[in-house]
Amino acid sequence: MDVLKKNWKIKLLSLAIAIFLWSYIMSTTNPTVNVRLTNIPIIYENTEYLADNDLMVSPKTKKTVDITVSGQRSRIVNVTPQHVRVTADFQSLDEGIHTVNLKYSLPEGVVLEDFEKDMTVTIDKVINKEMQVEVYSIGELEEGIVIQSTSINPEKVSVKGSRSLIDQVDKLLVDLDLNSLTNSISVNRKIRAVDSKGQDLPGLTFGQEFVNLSVQVEMQKEVEIEPKIIGQVDNDYRLSDANLNRNTVFVQGPADVIKGLTKIQTHEINISSLTTSQTLPVKLDLLPNVRLVNPDFKYTIDLVLQEKADKRFDIPVSKLKIENPTSKEFEIEEKAINVVLKDFSDELEQIEEGQIELRIDISELNSGEHVIKPVVLIDGIVAEGNLLKEVSDIKIVIK
Repeated sequence: MDVLKKNWKIKLLSLAIAIFLWSYIMSTTNPTVNVRLTNIPIIYENTEYLADNDLMVSPKTKKTVDITVSGQRSRIVNVTPQHVRVTADFQSLDEGIHTVNLKYSLPEGVVLEDFEKDMTVTIDKVINKEMQVEVYSIGELEEGIVIQSTSINPEKVSVKGSRSLIDQVDKLLVDLDLNSLTNSISVNRKIRAVDSKGQDLPGLTFGQEFVNLSVQVEMQKEVEIEPKIIGQVDNDYRLSDANLNRNTVFVQGPADVIKGLTKIQTHEINISSLTTSQTLPVKLDLLPNVRLVNPDFKYTIDLVLQEKADKRFDIPVSKLKIENPTSKEFEIEEKAINVVLKDFSDELEQIEEGQIELRIDISELNSGEHVIKPVVLIDGIVAEGNLLKEVSDIKIVIK
């Protein structure tokens, strides 16, 4: 630091003089320097000739060049790629590969040092081809959602481009996002062309960029089947069971209808005339626009009928209750009284002999022999005709 501080005024003055002298020399001598310019656009000339003859420049043809130029520093210091014009003349070229001279136009005082003299040009035939447009599905449908139908309008679209590019086209596609598809749609979709690997092919022109895509969406759902049974069987029978061969069914229809559907009823099943167990075919009563996923399946129902049975009791006469005996003397010949009840077996199994009571009223009987039908009570309640099938008479002699 001490060395720098010594004579610092003289040193500062020397630096200023050196800078002044360098600037003077540079401004008076103006040396020649080289500059590299990159990505200079190539201007294609006379391309209208190609268009008139259904020809075009391949998209893979070179579009820019890099050059090195030289010149006096004062002239070249501000030169950019925009100051250079590079042209290629395509007049009279036919389909195939050609070598075309490049022409350069430079600012005054600027000289080419390193540059490309020519370029390889591929001229393709312009092809116009009509192709089918297909749907490309992306993602997965929500559970229960099914696509009933799809349609594209128009179904075919013309695609125009170079022969080499058209030859790569495998399909024309419109995209359909399944993840968000819950209702039917009708939308416009942009067309894209892809090669055999599914890669997009740019540089093509379509007869129309958009087509209308219509997708009819429905919902499938498994719902319960409810038998709709009407009528009554004869009093001597009852319907103890009704079993469908399948208790659920898959139905399909508009989502707004299917979402709220929990069950499907059968058409009416009339059991009025049944006297035996039977298996009958049944049809399902479907709402409008609702269909069976499997319409060929045959639905049946097993109708199980139970017939009333008899149960016989031999009640000892000793258990017969005589009402209003007063002072009358009487004699009964029978040792037992037969009682036959008629009901369904599960009901009869609950009735025991001890629950049965027999009564006769002899208050109005005169002397002599009488035939009387006892009154039957079960648990203190008189047995009615729908339960009491038969009770045997008794002979009683009033003395």
